Amino acid sequence: MSVFQDMAIRRKLMVIVILSAGVALLFTAVVSIIQQWIVYRNELINNVNSQASIISINSTTAILSRDRTAVNATLSALHAIDYIDFAVIQDKSGKIFALYLHARRAPTPLHILLEGDHHAFNMTHVDLYRPIVFKGETIGRMHVQASLLPVYEQLLRNLLITLITIIGGLSAALALITRISPGILGPLDSLVELMRTVSRDKNYALRSDLRNKDEVGVLAGAFNNMLEQIQSRDNALEQHRALLEHEVAQRTVSLTEAQRIAHIGNWEWDVIEDKLSWSDEIYHIFGLTPQQFGADYVAFMQAVHPEDRQHVEQQVHTALQQMRPYSFDHRILRPDGSVRYVRERGEVYCGADGRPDKVLGTVHDITDSWLTETALAANEKRFRDLVEQSSDWIWETDIQGIYTYVSPQCKAILGYGPEEIIGKSPFEFMPQEEAEHISIMLQETIQAQQPFLHLESIHLHKDGHLVVLETNGVPIFDQNGEFGGYRGMDRDISERKQAEDALRKQKELITHIIEAIPHFVFWKDRDSNYLGCNANFAKVAGLDSPEKIVGKNDFDLPWNRDEAEFYRKVDSEVMASGEARLNIEETQVQADKSKVYVLTSKIPLRDAQGTVVGILGMYSDITERKRIEDEIRKLNEELEIKVEERTRQLLETQEALVRKEKLAVLGQVAGSVGHELRNPLGVMNNAVYFLQAVLTDADETVKEYLGIIKNEIAVADRIVGDLLDSVRTKPPQPQMIGVGNLIGQVLNKCDIPATVTVNQDVPDTLPSLLVDPVQIGQVFRNLISNGVEAMPEGGTLTIRASADPVAQTITVSVKDTGIGMTHEHLSRLFQPLFTTKAKGIGLGLVVVKNLTQANGGKVEVASESGQGTTFTITLPSAALPVSAG
Repeated sequence: MSVFQDMAIRRKLMVIVILSAGVALLFTAVVSIIQQWIVYRNELINNVNSQASIISINSTTAILSRDRTAVNATLSALHAIDYIDFAVIQDKSGKIFALYLHARRAPTPLHILLEGDHHAFNMTHVDLYRPIVFKGETIGRMHVQASLLPVYEQLLRNLLITLITIIGGLSAALALITRISPGILGPLDSLVELMRTVSRDKNYALRSDLRNKDEVGVLAGAFNNMLEQIQSRDNALEQHRALLEHEVAQRTVSLTEAQRIAHIGNWEWDVIEDKLSWSDEIYHIFGLTPQQFGADYVAFMQAVHPEDRQHVEQQVHTALQQMRPYSFDHRILRPDGSVRYVRERGEVYCGADGRPDKVLGTVHDITDSWLTETALAANEKRFRDLVEQSSDWIWETDIQGIYTYVSPQCKAILGYGPEEIIGKSPFEFMPQEEAEHISIMLQETIQAQQPFLHLESIHLHKDGHLVVLETNGVPIFDQNGEFGGYRGMDRDISERKQAEDALRKQKELITHIIEAIPHFVFWKDRDSNYLGCNANFAKVAGLDSPEKIVGKNDFDLPWNRDEAEFYRKVDSEVMASGEARLNIEETQVQADKSKVYVLTSKIPLRDAQGTVVGILGMYSDITERKRIEDEIRKLNEELEIKVEERTRQLLETQEALVRKEKLAVLGQVAGSVGHELRNPLGVMNNAVYFLQAVLTDADETVKEYLGIIKNEIAVADRIVGDLLDSVRTKPPQPQMIGVGNLIGQVLNKCDIPATVTVNQDVPDTLPSLLVDPVQIGQVFRNLISNGVEAMPEGGTLTIRASADPVAQTITVSVKDTGIGMTHEHLSRLFQPLFTTKAKGIGLGLVVVKNLTQANGGKVEVASESGQGTTFTITLPSAALPVSAG
């Protein structure tokens, strides 16, 4: 530093110029190299990213179809790109699906972590990782590695060019300063010599004769004026000293207050003695008190933030070496740990020996402004990053509609780079007819300086294909409200428009299909509100068109309330269960007030996530089918009734024929047997009667046996009588006889065991029967005898009689509490020769039926096994005529 201070100004000027030019050129070179490195690196990233995007898009279908050959063919296109070392595609499970290796790369195993969408650098290459996505689902991942060798080669070439440029610049600067320095330093040497003379001789009458109009001339004039002022002021200096001291004191106070307000403090550093003096505001800025500060350069450096100390020392050292003012920003660390940002300014002063002996400067607390500027810079960077990374194209135009700014995304959308678009009108990138159409559409909006939204227009891509853009723009106004153009955003909606067209065509196709279905189709939302229907449904609902169904519910349509509630109930069940309901038979009152039968099926509608969002229904009119089914059912019922009736008739006929056949056989037997048996029975009966009459004094045993013989003769006679009555019923001889009397006569003739209780419920007020007493007496005798025989262990025999005045009949029931009969026995009960008794011949009930029917009555039976049997005889009362048959 002392060597430089002792140099002549001429040499110093040359050193300063060479150093300044060298530093400037070196700084420029360093900045240029850094910028080129960033540009080349970003360009490489963009190129690799573009290739990866193309390969990802082209490989999506092949990955889904597991076509490795197609994916490898896509990767083979990378042979044309020399800087790509390899590319690999993994499937969804992480296995390598396809691989590309550059010829210069050895086929070594690859250990690749394919996660996320990012890139990574090292000293030799850059790695790009990105997922392969199809419809929002990751179906694979891709890793591309590109070599940085082309970037380093380009930087090396640029570095050589820069070094040559620096050497040439320094040489030119040295030649230039050598040529022009005499014109600068000659007057300065003259002025310096004058100053030495005045200083040495104290002769203030000397004057410089320089008349230059440059800084040296101004300095010479000022020096002359100074000499004049020194002469004039020497005399007045003492007089004004006190006043000046007072004014200095006042100004010091004002300066201190001004420094406090402005957060600026001043300082002075005695370089030789290393003493540092601060104003009060600097202590305030640094958070110190005079007692806390050591008042030297080292103490000052301790207050500087540790990360900034080297920078501060370098700036101060350079300023002292070059004896020039300096200004720079740095941080300070307060004793309380808080950090402040200050702007340090200083000016170096030299002593008589030409070496720096003191530095005067200021410290400005710029913390608030620095934080504000930092926030603004961060916001600006954030906005720029957002604009440049957005998939939309951001642009600005001037008042003439000429692009003044476009974001890089224009390259991906139209194929043109920003440099190809700036300076041109948007209409230059449209087909002529589209440009004229859009120009007319926007004319009034632009004239009114109004925003425009969702403007769709067709543009021409650089490769010639059409691109549909959606444009939004807002006017730009300066702080004075002057219109400056438009700022807006373009979005590529080509794929969306294609999808909309495909969706529209698909919707039209579905509409045509629905309308072509010869049924009634409708669909509803979760609240059972209609979303649509076909024309058939709209017609029966009384609507002019299917569109008018939207938003309505079943209560808004012609069907009655019960039908509407049922429809909505089924809707809720289908949506709640998520399962279809098919072939539901319903009724429906339609717009023309007609009631029809419909067969309805409903299925749940689901969204892409499988959530039920409504129902789809379809029904057909089955009214005619129901009518035909009803007619068929009625015919079937009638046919079944006729078949049953006919079957019954056939069975009855068959039964009658069988019975007649049996009776015919019995008739032949009974004719001879009855004649052959009754005569001996009559003789035997007369003999028993004679013996009872003559053997009045016989012992009891004889009398008992005679009684037994007589009873058995009566039984045999009754059997013969039943046999004869079963095959040939005599015509009845109707007489009026009381029901009670006839039953009483029969009971007197029957042998009722003591274990059987007989209960009679025969009112005396009943009208008389008009029947043959003998035949009906035999009927009652047979029923009573059967009832008693059905109760071998004893029981109750109940006889009831009642009259029906309307039908003019009398009903007599004989009920026992015996063993009862099975259903099979009941079906054969009145068949000849069928009996359940050990000693019976199966003719008693045949006689009962024949004699009852012969007297114009009917017989019915009810029985249950273990519960007893009830026979019911219905006979005509005295008011009815008697049938001859």
